[in-house]
Amino acid sequence: MSNCIITVSVLLGIIGQADYSKLQDIKPTQFAKAPGYSEGPTWKNGELFFCSGSLLRVSKEGKVEKFLDINPAGTVLNAKGHLLICDNKHKAILDYAPDGSLHVLADSFENKPLNSLNDLTLDAKGNIYWTDPSGSSLQKPIGNIFRLTPKGEVTKIATGLAFPNGLDVDPQSKFLYLIESQSKKILRYLIPEEGKPFAEPELFYD
Repeated sequence: MSNCIITVSVLLGIIGQADYSKLQDIKPTQFAKAPGYSEGPTWKNGELFFCSGSLLRVSKEGKVEKFLDINPAGTVLNAKGHLLICDNKHKAILDYAPDGSLHVLADSFENKPLNSLNDLTLDAKGNIYWTDPSGSSLQKPIGNIFRLTPKGEVTKIATGLAFPNGLDVDPQSKFLYLIESQSKKILRYLIPEEGKPFAEPELFYD
């Protein structure tokens, strides 16, 4: 099943409960075939957008086509239906609006161009978080997490990471979870009140 896009069906009520035993009975089915690697998927209006050298779109019928000629690594949908993208062609956070317009939300930090953008997520207040793993490793933990506020302010909220990769915020917007790939750990950050800095993370999974 190389380079395949698969879908799974989950019974309502499983997610959010303590008993995940029924998940072992889920059978994946092939929905479409990707031209290469595939990551950073997002559902939007019954279509699947994902990253594979460019931003691709899969129709409801399973047809795969190039959607945007960029170099994305992650996507997420905001509350207004805008597709937000970590793009390494423009080294920027991009906003693809429902009307088809494409805007740059952030492309610099402290008057310097952004480095490497990997994955991104949102919290309930509309803050955008993304990872910058460029040049980092277990021996050289220099990876970062950045945040873009609805006011357009970019801040570095965490550093010293060994390849920060996927991240997500819990439904209550209380914690930010991060996969640190090189250490094979999941870290958890308490999201502070507005104006206060992030504290050191706690180890959630090792």
